Amino acid sequence: MKSRRAWWLAPSTTVWFQIAALALLLTPLVWRDFGTLASLRFAAVLAVTAILLPLILYWLRRRVGPEPNTIANVLTLARLVVGCALAALVLSGAHDRLRAAAVVIWALVVFSATLGDWLDGPIARREGTTKFGVMLDIESDSWLTLWSALAAVTLGDVPWICLLAPLIRYLHPLFDLSTGKLPEGGGPWWSRVTGVAQMAMLLWGFAPVAGALRDTLLGAFIWPVSLAQVFTMLALLALRRR
Repeated sequence: MKSRRAWWLAPSTTVWFQIAALALLLTPLVWRDFGTLASLRFAAVLAVTAILLPLILYWLRRRVGPEPNTIANVLTLARLVVGCALAALVLSGAHDRLRAAAVVIWALVVFSATLGDWLDGPIARREGTTKFGVMLDIESDSWLTLWSALAAVTLGDVPWICLLAPLIRYLHPLFDLSTGKLPEGGGPWWSRVTGVAQMAMLLWGFAPVAGALRDTLLGAFIWPVSLAQVFTMLALLALRRR
């Protein structure tokens, strides 16, 4: 029983099933809402993801060493795969956040960034935390944040400044790997505050809503929240270097 459980919880198997499920669910919606070319691009991005993501996960598992596969990691990988589906939507050329395909993906992102992100923590503590799970958690968050920012820009006409902090954040794992360490998450309480504020702003940026209230709220918060997160990312990077 343990070997079967380990098989279906393996990261590569998990992401293949998750990507296949999202491709079957979302590709017809993208085709209906945005046309044949967009749906082909969407499916192609997911296909490339199905090849590259398991290879990356295998390489990271080799660096971590032997650890048990856990249910918490399945939930965390789902957040990573939803980020890939959002990337596929952005790269497909979709341009209307009010269409059904964009709304469904937005709802998946909201679920992943809130309830999904909350659930994997208690489950991981109950099963026993792993180095791979901790690393996967922060990288899944960062991936989802990056593509939420790109979706806010391309689908929601949000200013480019919201991209700066998610891009700077990728200096963190590059620095960790260059020093022989695994990517790490965590940080002081104020970094969590700015991170939550940033994600809430990005989700609102490509939410399926329109009107003066939406534009007013974004106009009021996009620059201060984005700049606060840029400062946070740079400060955490400086702490890493020390």
